[in-house]
Amino acid sequence: MRALLPLLPEKADRTHLEDAQAHYQKARKGLDDLAKGEPGKMPIHPQYLSAMLDRLASDDAIFTCDGGLAMLMGELLTLRQLKAPVKIIVYQNDALSFMELEMKAAGVISFGTDLVNPDFARLDDACGIFGRNVEDPEELEESLRAAFDHRGPALVSVKVVRLELSLPPTIDFEQAKGFGIYLIKAMLNGRGSEILDLAKTNLREVF
Repeated sequence: MRALLPLLPEKADRTHLEDAQAHYQKARKGLDDLAKGEPGKMPIHPQYLSAMLDRLASDDAIFTCDGGLAMLMGELLTLRQLKAPVKIIVYQNDALSFMELEMKAAGVISFGTDLVNPDFARLDDACGIFGRNVEDPEELEESLRAAFDHRGPALVSVKVVRLELSLPPTIDFEQAKGFGIYLIKAMLNGRGSEILDLAKTNLREVF
């Protein structure tokens, strides 16, 4: 990087930078509005968990994402063997959520996407790893602090909202049409309560 920087022409026009910063601030506000947790109000919204992790993690913390802990849990034994100070945070929503979202976008009523997860805290204990299950927002900060302070590997499994939509940066017409078809099919198949829960989860400022 030090060798390349002198070769880059310096620019004084800040238009692109300021546009990007304004766009980020707008998106950031929307996320911050959702990153709230009230004691006793369950399940926890993933934005609240992410904001708490950002606040409690050290400045030099390295974050990485995985395709799903329950797919291959051998890494728990590896962490125990190496005594690596890795902290695993499970966003437990008991579903194959991306598959559900892809089905909705294709106009298909989701099926076969339910997950019956184990008790991760008891599983970690059996492996000799620090483990906590969290459902109440009031318990979240203390549990995360305890995991971060633990000298070895630790896992905190947090029960989060299942119907939180993970939207792509851009939505094309076919996706929007497919989602509309899904809504109609869900109503016709007696799954109106699912639509109501979906709306309450993702349009909280309206409800």
